[in-house]
Amino acid sequence: MRRRLFQQFIVRRMAHEPLRTVTTVAGIALGIAVVIAIQLTNASSVRGFETALDTVSGKASIEITAPGGIDETLLPDLGWLRDFGAASPVIEGDMAIVTGEQTSLFAGRRAEAVKQPVNAFTYTHFDEAMDRARKAEAKYAKGARTGALEGLPIGIKDVVVTKGQPTTAASRMLAGWTPPYDAAVVERLRAADAILIGKQNCDEFGMGSSTENSAQGPTRNPWDLERIPGGSSGGSAAAVAAGFCAASIGTDTGGSIRQPSSMCGVVGLKPTYGRVSRWGLIAYASSLDQIGPMTRTVEDAALLLELIAGHDPRDSTSLVDAVPKYRSKLTSGVVAGTKIGLPAEYFGDGIDPAVRAVLDRTISVMRDAGARFVSLSLPHTRLALPTYYPVSYTHLRAHETDSYLVCRLLL
Repeated sequence: MRRRLFQQFIVRRMAHEPLRTVTTVAGIALGIAVVIAIQLTNASSVRGFETALDTVSGKASIEITAPGGIDETLLPDLGWLRDFGAASPVIEGDMAIVTGEQTSLFAGRRAEAVKQPVNAFTYTHFDEAMDRARKAEAKYAKGARTGALEGLPIGIKDVVVTKGQPTTAASRMLAGWTPPYDAAVVERLRAADAILIGKQNCDEFGMGSSTENSAQGPTRNPWDLERIPGGSSGGSAAAVAAGFCAASIGTDTGGSIRQPSSMCGVVGLKPTYGRVSRWGLIAYASSLDQIGPMTRTVEDAALLLELIAGHDPRDSTSLVDAVPKYRSKLTSGVVAGTKIGLPAEYFGDGIDPAVRAVLDRTISVMRDAGARFVSLSLPHTRLALPTYYPVSYTHLRAHETDSYLVCRLLL
């Protein structure tokens, strides 16, 4: 009983902490900026970078290959995962559906694939997912109105609470804890009729950048099992890259969506602070944390963000601004005329030649599409880490202090 009370306190303390005054605007900006340098100097998934770029330019099919890695005979055809947003535009009110044959293939073969060394999930519930998929198919067959994500498998990072399903933050401290409520983002996904297939591995309590520091064991990059997937949302990125799910919900404090998405060759977006409710997120640093989509394409990310964004009165930092129709901005020629800065500080020594080659190729593709690149300087970059760590660790220390006091009272 005491252990359960302690677990509930930890989650409530960390998921509902109000914005603290110790964080400054400069601290937030500099803390976030460091992830750019991390992304540009890590060569662990050049192959993922290149395939993602080819997919954007229409040159590559969605095909998973992993030398010495996943048993590809376990992986069904991924064609149905291509750009699920195109099959389900919120703007037009259309519906997405996965047929019973496809969901059966998904639930069976993917369940086996998850057992492979990728280790993307901390918990799965494929039987429930299959049941929901069959109901979705029957509902669709009858012509009933369905949600924008009807029939689509979505994974949730294991720091976002889910009612009736284990949420451990990849820590033994929360082993066996089942939340009595859904996070706001999970409520919105359920309202859109998404099929939630399980919780995804991460660094413990979201504190790390490699997904090696999990009580459930490390997650591996599906492109090469000898390499890391990044972190802390490494399980979420790896699951999308390997085709275990159509999309994932990750969280980002100082790069935990963007960095693993980069390493696994998928699309990751950290939304503007307050755009997506943090209600039900087990926090690391509340003034930096944000929940966001991880998908196979930019269009899918735009669709998912439309669905999970919006004001939530339970989050005191939630924005009241109306949610834009992001997908309406993704028209042909949207890149033309866009000005993109190239900070000199991020093009210095330390960039792996293979990563630099992919970056140069990306610039070339964007320039051919009409983008205009300008050189600039961000002289305060050197202060990013010295600012980020005091800000984030102040939040962390506050959590630890409160938890210690409760330990003394309850355990």
